[in-house]
Amino acid sequence: KRLWTEDDVTYEGRHYRCEGISIDPKPARKPRPPIWIANNPPPGDQEAIRRTLRRIVRHADGWETSLWEPRDVGWRMAELRRIAEVEGRDPASIETHLYHNINVNPDRAAAIAESKRFLDTYYTTDYSPESVAGWTACGSVAECIEHLRVYRELGFDEVTLRMTSWNQFGQLDCVMNEVLPALAD
Repeated sequence: KRLWTEDDVTYEGRHYRCEGISIDPKPARKPRPPIWIANNPPPGDQEAIRRTLRRIVRHADGWETSLWEPRDVGWRMAELRRIAEVEGRDPASIETHLYHNINVNPDRAAAIAESKRFLDTYYTTDYSPESVAGWTACGSVAECIEHLRVYRELGFDEVTLRMTSWNQFGQLDCVMNEVLPALAD
């Protein structure tokens, strides 16, 4: 952080040491660009999760997650706030962002199948249909609204939705005109 605002920075820490370092040009955004940490340790490893959340509280301006299990995300959100309070930081000063997928289709199975093909192609992997169904609001307009409402109630400051359909413009039109208006209040 100091390198963005100071010249000739000297630092000696546990892992790194530097002397007389400067970065130019300095960022246009003052005092510095925001620092976001995106990390999703597996749900069963609570100590790894807590380490990540402590790192966010101590060093970052925001947390981004793409986790798909609402109970786990809710626990992490509550734990982030608890750790912030313990560390003497206002939990509201940490922005939170959810990166999620959506595929609106009256046939939920078809929405999951298309999303799986889309995500498998994008990430060159082979996700299970269960993972895709959890990480994607998929199905009818009503099903997608209900899926997203759960995350909204968890209190994320911002949500980014990726359309996991090959018909990007059709999905965007549907999401903008049918899904999002039902979530705005």
